[in-house]
Amino acid sequence: MKQCNTKMKATILHITHHSIRIFLMLFWLYVAMDKIWDLPQFHHSLLQQPFPEWWADILVWFLPVTELTIAILFVPRGNSAFTSGKFLRYSAFLWNPYFLSAVLLFIFSIYIALGVLDVYTERPCGCASALSSLSWTWHLVLNIFLLLLSLMGWYLYHKSSKAVPSRYKWRKAIRLFLSHIVVDVVCFLVYIITVVKMFKMRFALFPGRPVRR
Repeated sequence: MKQCNTKMKATILHITHHSIRIFLMLFWLYVAMDKIWDLPQFHHSLLQQPFPEWWADILVWFLPVTELTIAILFVPRGNSAFTSGKFLRYSAFLWNPYFLSAVLLFIFSIYIALGVLDVYTERPCGCASALSSLSWTWHLVLNIFLLLLSLMGWYLYHKSSKAVPSRYKWRKAIRLFLSHIVVDVVCFLVYIITVVKMFKMRFALFPGRPVRR
């Protein structure tokens, strides 16, 4: 009975951890591609923020590249190469997607909280079109939720790796194979959506002005 409960607990931890991992991977992939789809608009939004304009020239590339890197790091893969050696363990800590996700969301949350508290002379506008409809208060709530989710995933990452019995490690290759298929499908769909969106922008069915004959 005790062994059955341990097995069930390990399975729940494993499923919860991978669910959080896939959710955060898709979230960072979406927000990164949302900025890359329309860089001029994103750059214009950055220019409306309460910081020097030259920051916008840096952040317009730094933010989407960082978010896309975090999404790629969330792709499930074997990590045995990062468990041997002090330097490798330190590198694995710095490149841990949960750590990077939590740091970036913490910075965003502080920035938004200052806006909610009216620290800035003018409340800045949202930089992500996906979240532009949210008020700054709800934007802060969402960021805190994602921050807590990243910290929970970080905790479950270490917890589930210790809880999974060794006899289930033969399934690791199958999970990695299936996860790579999922990532490939997601990347393909993102590519298709990008192409369709660009096509619609360039070749609208109903032009803004009447067509002269």
